[in-house]
Amino acid sequence: MNPAAIVSTLATLILAEMGDKTQFAALALSLCSDGSRLRIFTGCTIGFFLANIVAIGLGGFLSSILPYTVIKMISAIAFLIFGILLIKRGEKAITSIVGGRYSLISSTILIGSLELGDKTNLATLGLATYFGLQSIYELMLGLILASITLMGVAFASASLVSKYISVAGIRHISALIFIAVALYIIIDTLAIDALS
Repeated sequence: MNPAAIVSTLATLILAEMGDKTQFAALALSLCSDGSRLRIFTGCTIGFFLANIVAIGLGGFLSSILPYTVIKMISAIAFLIFGILLIKRGEKAITSIVGGRYSLISSTILIGSLELGDKTNLATLGLATYFGLQSIYELMLGLILASITLMGVAFASASLVSKYISVAGIRHISALIFIAVALYIIIDTLAIDALS
């Protein structure tokens, strides 16, 4: 057992992600939910975990198939669509995005796609390279703990916010968060593409 791998992974991922777009997206998803918060929390946690386990297990496989720009732009378009749907369709959009029986799947896909190619993926890849495959279980444990912690903070924040803001206000805040995340991804991707 390599406790350094667990602690390093946990600390690195929490520091890299705290207050990042993924946490804001999880917060927005939580604010949108009515009774399915546990499924959405689980989906967000699974999405974050899966996107980062890809970095541990497969490294650069996806980037060899799809360019980074394409992966990020698809993610940005999804967030933009969700934000616009929230503004235009209100409660119906909330249900179609994160409500009902598909909330686990939709939140997993949304958070997972947001994380692909993110700095956390690079940090996870770096940690996996540093500690090696002999510490894969410790890396995965650190990743699981970081996933639960980060999504837990986002959902706790959403619970606090929902006590003080109306449903309509929450819907507008969530829409703005989705659109802001989409714009951030687009600007970030174009800036990285311009530097290449």
